Amino acid sequence: MDEKWVSRFVLASDPQTDVVLAPLPQTWWSRPYEYRWAQEFADAQATVLDAAAGVSHPFKFWLAAHCQTAHACDHDPRLLTADALRQGIADDFGPEVADRLIRAYLPRLALVLASIFDLPYAAKSFDRIFCLSVLEHLSEDGQHRTLAEFERALADNGLIVVSLDYPTVDLAFFHHAVVAAGLAFAGPVDFSLPAESLASPDGALRCFRAVLRRRGTESWR
Repeated sequence: MDEKWVSRFVLASDPQTDVVLAPLPQTWWSRPYEYRWAQEFADAQATVLDAAAGVSHPFKFWLAAHCQTAHACDHDPRLLTADALRQGIADDFGPEVADRLIRAYLPRLALVLASIFDLPYAAKSFDRIFCLSVLEHLSEDGQHRTLAEFERALADNGLIVVSLDYPTVDLAFFHHAVVAAGLAFAGPVDFSLPAESLASPDGALRCFRAVLRRRGTESWR
């Protein structure tokens, strides 16, 4: 089985990328690994959602360039104002990158101001839902509600690609929330914490990745 299907802790030896349409800030300790792994689930024929996409994060623009139809949502109102969006990107990447991303990719990207607890999309809308480094910012109730919304919005043979910070997210609860939401892991799952797992600069956090599907369905793999 392709290693990308294994839900597990990210390892320091895993592939990473320093560039996603622009060089990534060095302070984004897990994003080079998360983005490199998540990119493997993009598909040129897919309708995709970057859920809680953030303002400056470039993955939503990368999806717009590589997938048939790309949507992104966030609760930050700057997402819907071109000048505020440009400034948010410029703060992390500089004005030249901001202008380029807005000009080249914003026309291909459908942006919505929304909570991931209550997605404004019809049932079974998406072939892929990406949610990277978000669940650790939610309560356990919020994690459960988010996964239930993802299940509702996911196409029958679709995939949810998610990453989260541990121990901020309790993995036993995450496993419970996955099942309670009507989801299942799309491949093998390993909750053990290896010594070589990727750690935040202060050593306090580890990054866990998971690929999910609707329970009772099989992905196209």
